[in-house]
Amino acid sequence: TLPIVNLGANDTICDDLTKTLDAGAGYSYVWYLDGNATGTTTQTIAADSGTYVVSVTTPLGCETRDTIELDNFQLPVVSFVSNFEFCELDSVQLDAGNATSTYSWSPTGETTQTIWAKLPGTFTATVTDTNGCVNSGDATVIENTLPPVNLGANDSACVGLSIILDATVPNGVTYDWSDGYNQGIYTITNPDTLSVIVTDANGCIGYDTIEIKMLQQLSLMFDDTTTQCENDILDLDAGNYANGSFAWTLPDGSVDNSQVITLNSAGWYVLNITDQYNCMGEDSIFVVMIPVPNIDLGPDTSFCSLGQDTYTIEMSFTANVAGTISWSEGNNNSNDTLFTATYAPSTVIGTFLDVTGCSHIDTVELAEFCEPTKIIMPNLFNPGGINNPTFHPIGVDDNTYIDIVNNIVKSQFEVFNRWGVKMVQSSDLLPRWDGMYENRPASSGTYYWIYTYTDSSLREYKLNGFVQLIQNR
Repeated sequence: TLPIVNLGANDTICDDLTKTLDAGAGYSYVWYLDGNATGTTTQTIAADSGTYVVSVTTPLGCETRDTIELDNFQLPVVSFVSNFEFCELDSVQLDAGNATSTYSWSPTGETTQTIWAKLPGTFTATVTDTNGCVNSGDATVIENTLPPVNLGANDSACVGLSIILDATVPNGVTYDWSDGYNQGIYTITNPDTLSVIVTDANGCIGYDTIEIKMLQQLSLMFDDTTTQCENDILDLDAGNYANGSFAWTLPDGSVDNSQVITLNSAGWYVLNITDQYNCMGEDSIFVVMIPVPNIDLGPDTSFCSLGQDTYTIEMSFTANVAGTISWSEGNNNSNDTLFTATYAPSTVIGTFLDVTGCSHIDTVELAEFCEPTKIIMPNLFNPGGINNPTFHPIGVDDNTYIDIVNNIVKSQFEVFNRWGVKMVQSSDLLPRWDGMYENRPASSGTYYWIYTYTDSSLREYKLNGFVQLIQNR
C-alpha cells in the first residue's frame, strides 16, 4: 500500500513567517525545494516560499510524493529617518505610512497612522496590513532646549546711563531686536522697553523682554545753614546711594569724594551725587562755627576771705550769642554774669550754654592771701584825759575798727604791775584797758603788757612792752 501524503492546498504567507508542512506517517522522507534536495529527512519542515516536494517511502520501498506551492505577501514597510527633533515646548509628527493598515504605537498606545511626539525618547510603530502581515519600526525623538535668552530683571535709569544687554546664547544664529537691531550685545542709553528673539542652530527660538524705566533726578534735603561749636566733631552724611559717587567741594576749595565728611571749618559745603542709575543731585549747606570758649572769667587771683573780704568774678563774652549762665556754686548776684566769692581757696567754674547747644566753660582759681596785720601799742595813756583815755592800739577809730577786728583771728592780752600782779587779762580780739583794777582806778605808774594774736594770714605775733599810766585824780 502506498503511503498517503497530503501537504495541503497551495498557500500564501507573510514574508517574515514560515509554514509547517507535514508529510504524514511513513518510513523515510526526502524534501525538495524548487527541484533541489533540502537535506531535510524529517516528517515536517518549516517552509518559506517556493515549490516544496516531499518523497515518502515505506519500509517495503513503496514511494508517494506530493507537491505544494507557497507564495509570500510582502511585509508593510515601516521606515523612519534616523532622528526626529523638536524644540522645547513644541512637538514633532511621526508617520508610520502604509495607508489602510492598522497601527499600534508604543509607549503612547495610540492607533493612528500619525502621532505627535511631545517628549523625547524612542517611539515604536507596529503596522498590520490587509494581509495580516505585521512589521514595526523605531523612531528616535530628540528634544532641543530653547535658547536661554536672559536680559536680566527690569531696571531703572536716568537719561544717559549706558546699560549693556547681553542676549548671546551658545549656537545662536540670529538676533532680532524689537527696534531692528540684529546683534547679540545691545547698549541702551535711554529708558526704553526692548524685546529680542534669538534663533539657534537647531531652529529653536528664545525670547525675552526688559523694561528700563525713567527715574527722576536725585532730590537732596540739606538745611540751608547749620551751626556748630568750634570744638565739636560733626559728620555730614550725603546719604546711602548704592554704588553712588560723591563730590564735596569744601570751603577751602578742595574736593572730597567720601560719603561722610567732617565739618571742621566755616563756609559753604557743596555736594554733587551721581548714583548707579546715572541720576544726579546737587545740594549745599552753609556751616557757621561758634568759637569755644566764648567766655572769659579773668585770671586766677587771691583775696583775704578770713578778713571777711569778697571777690567778684565777671563773665565776659567774645561773641554776642544768646544762652544761659550757670556757676559751680549758687550765685548770690541778681546779675548772673557776676559771681561773688566769699571764701578761699576755691575753684569757681562758669558755664555758658548757648542756644545752639555749645557749652562754654572757664575756670578761675582763687587762693587765700591776707596782708599781715600790724598792731602798735602806745607807751602812755591818761584815763581821765581827753586824748588817749584808754590803752589800745594806735590808729584804732570808728573807721578802722571793723577792718582791724576782722583781720584778727584770736588774741590774748595781759597787763602786770611792777610787782608782777596781773591787772588785766582779756581774749578780746583787740587789746583794751581803761586803767581800772578791781573796779578802782589803778595808780599812776609803769605797767608791763603782753599781747599775743593771730591775724587772717594765720601768722602769730607776740608783742610786749611798758606803758605809762597817768591818773588825773
